[in-house]
Amino acid sequence: MQVRTVLRFMALAASLAAGQQAVAALGAAPIAAEELDARTAASLHVTTMPAYVVRELKNEGGTTIHEFVDRSGKVFAVTWTGRFKPDLNYLLGSFAPRFTTQNAQARSYHRSLVLRDPDLVVESAGHPRAFSGRAYLPQQVPAGLAIDEIK
Repeated sequence: MQVRTVLRFMALAASLAAGQQAVAALGAAPIAAEELDARTAASLHVTTMPAYVVRELKNEGGTTIHEFVDRSGKVFAVTWTGRFKPDLNYLLGSFAPRFTTQNAQARSYHRSLVLRDPDLVVESAGHPRAFSGRAYLPQQVPAGLAIDEIK
C-alpha cells in the first residue's frame, strides 16, 4: 500500500472522527452538514476498519443510517433502520432514478422493494414505525468485507 493512500485514508478518518456531520449519497463523497436539511441532521459515531470507515448517524426521529466509506472517500454502501424510512432518493443519489423506475408500481408501505443488478443492489422493507434496508455497489465493496456484514 502506498504511503500517500494511507495518509489520505488517515486524513479521511480523522476528519470524520472530528465530528463533521455529513450524509453522503451512494457512490459519492460526504456532503457537508451545512447542505443538509433539518430532517437529516444526526449524531455521528465513526468506526474505522482496515479497509473502510463506518459512519453511524442517528437522527431525533429514531432512524439510524450506516454509511460505509472506502479509502478514497466514496460511499460504497448504506443501511438504514428505524421508525421512519429515510429519503431513498437522497441516500441513493445518482442511482435513485433506476431504483424508482423499477419499483414505480410498488407503492405499498407493507412491501419489500428489491433491485439486484451487477453494479447496484437495493433492498428496502418494512412498514410505518419499522423500516430497514441496505444499498450497496457490489463492485466497490472492499476485498475481505462479506456482503452479510453490510447491515
